[in-house]
Amino acid sequence: MIELKGVSTSHGIAIGKAYIIEPILFDFSISYIDHLKVKEETELLNKAIKKTLEDLDKIYSHSKLSELRIFFENMLTNDGILDRIRYNISNEKLSAKSAIFKEGNSIEKLLREAKVNIDKIHDILSIFSLLIKNIDTLREEEKSKEEKYISDEDSEDYILVGVDLDPTQFLEILKRRKIKGLALEKGGSASHVAVIAHQENIPAIFSVRGLTDKVKEGDIVILDTRKSCVIINPTKEVFSSYRAEKIKIKSYKEHLIEILSKPTKTIDGEVCSLMLNISDPMEVSNLSSQHYDGVGLFRTEIPFINQKRFLSEDEQYEMYISVAETFVGKPVVIRLLDLGGDKIFGQLVRESKPALGWRSIRVLFSYEEELLKQLRAIIRANKYGNVKILVPMVSSLDEVNKIKKYYKIAVNQLKDKGISVNDKIEIGIMVEVPSVAIMINEFIKYVDFISIGTNDLTQYILAVDRNSEIVAEYYEPFNPAILKVVYHCINVAKKHKKMASVCGEIAGDPKYTRLFLAMGLRIFSMAKDSILH
Repeated sequence: MIELKGVSTSHGIAIGKAYIIEPILFDFSISYIDHLKVKEETELLNKAIKKTLEDLDKIYSHSKLSELRIFFENMLTNDGILDRIRYNISNEKLSAKSAIFKEGNSIEKLLREAKVNIDKIHDILSIFSLLIKNIDTLREEEKSKEEKYISDEDSEDYILVGVDLDPTQFLEILKRRKIKGLALEKGGSASHVAVIAHQENIPAIFSVRGLTDKVKEGDIVILDTRKSCVIINPTKEVFSSYRAEKIKIKSYKEHLIEILSKPTKTIDGEVCSLMLNISDPMEVSNLSSQHYDGVGLFRTEIPFINQKRFLSEDEQYEMYISVAETFVGKPVVIRLLDLGGDKIFGQLVRESKPALGWRSIRVLFSYEEELLKQLRAIIRANKYGNVKILVPMVSSLDEVNKIKKYYKIAVNQLKDKGISVNDKIEIGIMVEVPSVAIMINEFIKYVDFISIGTNDLTQYILAVDRNSEIVAEYYEPFNPAILKVVYHCINVAKKHKKMASVCGEIAGDPKYTRLFLAMGLRIFSMAKDSILH
């Protein structure tokens, strides 16, 4: 039996067989192939190149980006580059992914020797990242086809184990396997993968050093988030003990659900709202709305990532109206697409500095028609007057005004089509960029409500990457600077009689509840499982 320590998120105990995942992108070991696989790997490379060229047409369709598209297309059709990659497969017997990796490394070395700007190097190498991502996508598609013939449903419980994982990869695996837990060597408890794990009620432990050296495919793994430990191949006694503990926890949760329908009040009678964070309409399809006070955060990007494409207006409308109907008379806060960064699909690119780059509202402003499409779907879904719009990653008042202009355009487009709509929709912003928190006295005048996103706010104020295991100890939402900013925002909203909520992971952490109540917060938005804590 081996026991390793890490940093936990979510709640609970998970037991299952280890399902090993490959490290993503350029963080993996070179792999070799048998000579009989050369033709297969070369064909895979050719398919990935074709798919990447198609992606480039979509990603860089905007006229201002056409030069970049042409540059990348030239790289993908460059005989010298392609010949070297194919040589790596046929002569060096490298897998397609490793062959691309080797060529990317060679080019990076040449660029560094030529003292090319590091950001420029990352830009150039991003085409190799996209190509490798498409290799993975094509492999996963083939794997899915094969698994359909093996079994309609894999009944095994698995613990996902690996070095690192991105949200797209995580969601793809969740569709194919019964994942009961997640353990990674990298990542942090506030990463987007952690948020998804929490949302899906999957116990997760990050920053587990030496994990992949100690565990093999099929090993029995236990995750205990209370102790932040990963147990590999437990003894019979330890296994039995944890299995019994899981049964107790399940029974206790069933008891808690019974009291959810009662009004949420503090001991001294203060009424509070416990609202849900959701990522998919299916999460609330079987819920009783009387147990919850509404939806405080609908992360709309997850269905897009699952489908690997932008959804149509009607597809989005069906999602939003189903949630609005479930919570008639209660608020449903729909956040505009928060894509980019590490939340990407085929039409979007990975960046070297995702947290500070082209993400959220910046992506939407680059895809105007997709923004209008989403706004029209949300407006149509406001049939019961309970829908609100939340704008992510706002950093300036210009962005707020710009969104309002797009909102008016969307309303007029619907009216021009003769569609009757209830366009009295409140528009709020996420407070997660320091510029907004500093100027909240001004921003509050132009919005109807605010939602404080403590996950990103913490990383930006403390200059700590929420996805990094190296600096995980410095990611501290309880830092006085964070608390002071949150307190300030709550009180400014209160002064202007505007709704303020906290929707970051700490909103569902009982350690913070009393403190937030003392600050004047009355609206908490969290994952369903956190409400039971």
